[in-house]
Amino acid sequence: MVLLKPWDHQKAAFKSWVENGCKGIIEMATATGKTLLGLMAIQKLAAEMARTHNIGKVLIASHSRAILNQWKQEVIDKLGLLDTYADYKTPIKCKHVIIEFETIQSLIGNNGGKEVDLLIIDEVHHIAAPEFRRVILETKFRQFMGLSASPDEGERANIFRSLNIPVVFRFGLKEAIERGVLPEFEWYLHPVQLSEDEKREFREISEQIRKKFYQILNDKKTEEFLEKLGEKMSNLSTLQDFIRLIEKARYKKLEIPEEWRKLSILITQRRWMIYRSIPKIEEAIDLAKEYYEAGKKVIVFGMDINSCNYIAKKLSERVNEVFVVHSEVKNPYEVLSEFKKARRGILIGAKMLDEGIDIPDAEIGLNVSASKTKIQLIQRLGRILRKYGDKKPIFHHFVGIPSEMNFIDFEDPYWILDEVSWVMDTAMSMGVNAKIVEHEEVKKLMEMSENSIRKTYYRKLLQLPSYGVIKLDKILGQFKEESLNKLIKLLENLPENKQISNEEWAEMIKYAVSSEEKLVAVRGYWWILVLGNRNPVEIRNILANYIRCK
Repeated sequence: MVLLKPWDHQKAAFKSWVENGCKGIIEMATATGKTLLGLMAIQKLAAEMARTHNIGKVLIASHSRAILNQWKQEVIDKLGLLDTYADYKTPIKCKHVIIEFETIQSLIGNNGGKEVDLLIIDEVHHIAAPEFRRVILETKFRQFMGLSASPDEGERANIFRSLNIPVVFRFGLKEAIERGVLPEFEWYLHPVQLSEDEKREFREISEQIRKKFYQILNDKKTEEFLEKLGEKMSNLSTLQDFIRLIEKARYKKLEIPEEWRKLSILITQRRWMIYRSIPKIEEAIDLAKEYYEAGKKVIVFGMDINSCNYIAKKLSERVNEVFVVHSEVKNPYEVLSEFKKARRGILIGAKMLDEGIDIPDAEIGLNVSASKTKIQLIQRLGRILRKYGDKKPIFHHFVGIPSEMNFIDFEDPYWILDEVSWVMDTAMSMGVNAKIVEHEEVKKLMEMSENSIRKTYYRKLLQLPSYGVIKLDKILGQFKEESLNKLIKLLENLPENKQISNEEWAEMIKYAVSSEEKLVAVRGYWWILVLGNRNPVEIRNILANYIRCK
């Protein structure tokens, strides 16, 4: 029997799942109680088995052993069982159900699959990967519950539809904060310059990327490959398009051309340079130390094992309570347990911390491994967003940028501002503002980037392949005319020479689209501010011209 009273959104989610024949995916923000829904499903099955005097079989699967161990503890504690806690590999046997726990990886190796009454897959978005998809196809079940804290993105939606698994309920981060289920939080974006050595290598890789992309655009085989994807040449004009098409090809299990592979590797190398940037990591280390001295519990998200070890080594020279978790740590779960018990401390990890790890009293997140996937970003935010006393979570997101000396006008403004715009969009979809922390040198680089973007855009040269081609008509096309007119009226009330800040523009957008269902429908809104030179008159003209030509 479930010992906790479910919240209203949990009741609504479970009702939707039952009404769909006890099959479907439930998407709920981290820390809003996904696990309880699984326990409610187990209780329902146990009641059915009691009536028929049978034993029901439950299988709980996930890609992570840490998540499965956490599930087992939750099952014992919140179903009021007298079972002794042991590793997830030991099943739980009750009067009417047997509950087993398996990693998705181990299930793939099961020839012929398993047969169960209820299959629960946590972090279900992972089954969109071709090799993981077999778990759904090969396991026989009467009831299925997929749980995810991650929003559906890209090809994943198509994969779930092809498996006949609908999303039956959604409860996002923004709604959870509005209802008081999760605490409000602050989000800061820190652009930090690359070192001179890093920048030289960065420039060399950028040039290789540019040449390779032009080569692919002019290759006759490219059109043939795009036809297999169901795409046209016009859909490949930027590196963002290229990355999207690579992802689509992988989901479709198509063989990726060799030149595409090479370009993909170069793009990855370029990103890793940004992620591993030493000045960015050093700034995060200093900030982590400040929060530690203030008695806070801090989580630092690194890119990989090397960056985690580097951060830990540097911090250990200054503070005592440093905790590191990654695949090479002998017992990471014991380390996590020690961090949970500590009154203050700094936890450092990479992917292991992204999903399912419950640390209620951690309230500071430092992300030095910026990743351009909304899923990963929201997962990391979720590690500090659990309701716990009067804590006030703060999330710091670090981005590497070039130095002024090596600033490449053709290339750098696009990817710098595209990173900012992406963060702004993600924050807007959650109903919060992301504040940019700009030192004097960084502020100058940002202004240079914005000026370069405007000049290039108004010379009509933005069709050049780069990291941030702006399609203003598509951005404005997401707004209803009513919302655009609201914006125009707000702008008319501002002084003509005013420079609109990021925060002011975000608030204006929220007000203008308040009658629309989703703030997520304003992707790219920050580019309007940049192209309008942050000036009310120029932005007003952009909006009015669009309405007139529509």
